[in-house]
Amino acid sequence: MSVHPVLAAVQASFTQSPLIDTAAPWYSPAMVAMVLVLTFVVGASIGSFLNVCISRWPAELSVVSPRSRCPRCSRPIAWHENIPLLSWLLLRGKCRGCALPISVQYPAVELVVALGWLASVWAFGLSFEALRVAIFATILLGIAITDAKHYLIPDGFTVSGLILMLAFAFANVFVGEESRFAAAWPAVIGACVGAGGITIIGWLAEVVMKREAMGFGDTTLMAVVGAALGAERSLLTIVAGAFLGAGGVCGRFGAHCPILGVGPGGGVGGSASALCGVLCPARAPGFLSCEWSVGGVFGP
Repeated sequence: MSVHPVLAAVQASFTQSPLIDTAAPWYSPAMVAMVLVLTFVVGASIGSFLNVCISRWPAELSVVSPRSRCPRCSRPIAWHENIPLLSWLLLRGKCRGCALPISVQYPAVELVVALGWLASVWAFGLSFEALRVAIFATILLGIAITDAKHYLIPDGFTVSGLILMLAFAFANVFVGEESRFAAAWPAVIGACVGAGGITIIGWLAEVVMKREAMGFGDTTLMAVVGAALGAERSLLTIVAGAFLGAGGVCGRFGAHCPILGVGPGGGVGGSASALCGVLCPARAPGFLSCEWSVGGVFGP
């Protein structure tokens, strides 16, 4: 039974890992295992910090201080109670102070981010590209969760995301790695096109609907996606995000949908674009090839 070229490319990315390079002088199964374990630990720690951003940025609180505390009883959390994944299991999902349940969101986000970083390193090895993929996906996950919970995209995610995506694009000029992300100048153009495109759509929708149709967070979100993926793919991401976001928002508010935003959908569309774009090494022929898949992947 033949496998679709897109699926074959994705499968090859995970079965032919750069880490499994028996010709490399440093290669050994123990070394590969150590790299994967360390990557998982780093990813879980990043996921723990992402939880802080998700809970604090919507309330316009600092993510640096004060130290982590229970959101119900305000009891400060000791360092040994704040170990990613492990502490939640040892505490049996309850606060040691008030014994009220700790949201499953915390270990879930830590696990998803850890697995995402693990997959990135497995697919691209210990490379600058792996770091870019992992950070981009982490930022988009934070945006999607925050917007789904609070109907808000904090500037902390989008400003830091835009700076990082542009910085990575220019840094890669000196690193010299072949990348699936937009190059330096296309990244700048992509940020402008992504932000401008979604703003125009919001303006036209507002004229038709006679009410606010889109928040400014959607504009900054698409600037981040455009800086990462370039102009062509950012426009296709807008289309995917509009459908996904409209379905999610209207499903939440029913027929009296107050604002037609694309936040969670844009985050999902951008994530799909990045995931497919970085896992498929070349154009895939056939129906629904990568360049026409959800969110768009390859430019001309």
